[in-house]
Amino acid sequence: MRTLTTLILTAALMGACASTQETASTKAYDITPIAADSATMRVNGMSCPKCANNIERQLASLPGVETIDIDLGRGVVGVGFAHGSTHPSEAQLAKAIDNTGFTLVSISSSSVR
Repeated sequence: MRTLTTLILTAALMGACASTQETASTKAYDITPIAADSATMRVNGMSCPKCANNIERQLASLPGVETIDIDLGRGVVGVGFAHGSTHPSEAQLAKAIDNTGFTLVSISSSSVR
């Protein structure tokens, strides 16, 4: 009985996660590399650690990405870029979020980490 309850709860949580994912925005983002040291993105639809892992995996595949900090509660993803490397563009960050099935609301960049 306990195993059945665990399976039902797991399925419910996985379904809740999948049902909150939205399609990505169609906004056009800048294709030039970001000059700043970091970027902060607001992302809708993240609700569980699996969501965060999917986003982290996509962002980590981009050249120049050094650190990734995801706050599920606030829907914020911070990305730090490696010094001396080519940074990704806003368009590349947006595509990485789009590849995970979530909605990118905004991107802002900063030279202070």
